[in-house]
Amino acid sequence: MQETPGPALRAASVLPEPVLWAGYFLRVHYDIRGLDRTGEPKKSLLSRGTDAALDVANLFLDDDPNPKDPPPQVIVFGPGPDCLAHRHAKAGGVLWALTRSRLAFVDSRETTPPEPEPTSLVGKAWKFGKDVVNIVSGTEAPREWFVKSELPAAMIGGFAMGPRGPRLSLVDGSGFDFVMAEPEAADWLLAKTRG
Repeated sequence: MQETPGPALRAASVLPEPVLWAGYFLRVHYDIRGLDRTGEPKKSLLSRGTDAALDVANLFLDDDPNPKDPPPQVIVFGPGPDCLAHRHAKAGGVLWALTRSRLAFVDSRETTPPEPEPTSLVGKAWKFGKDVVNIVSGTEAPREWFVKSELPAAMIGGFAMGPRGPRLSLVDGSGFDFVMAEPEAADWLLAKTRG
């Protein structure tokens, strides 16, 4: 089985400057007035009432009455929609990397063109079998990594311990709280950021 490179090594492959830290942040929530936790505009009062009624109905239909989303890894905060943090987190990638010159949001795309869809029954069965083998063996299509969005160092206001964990603040009052379960991880992130 092929091992995935660590986030710092992956970031170093696309950034020309030394990486202070990097991490894969897949669970990002938003704490911005007017936006829901996914960073989208909040629904109207009528829509929210309908959603609440459906949630109550689901309590009686679901096997697990207390489904729990995994906690966020990053909470994006700011004064309102389209603040710097919101704009870059929504446009950014799964890999975040801090250097002395920027906070880069890195993403990937497949480098091989997709195969044409088979039309015959035998061709469809062959493709299905090939997909199963790739899933079981952990084989993925080759990927190209690139910087999708970035915040220059001039837009970063500071980095300190915040109410929810290490906080990277931006010059417009928005920023990112990195939610860490272990205090040692928070200390490590602060130490790496300060160099």
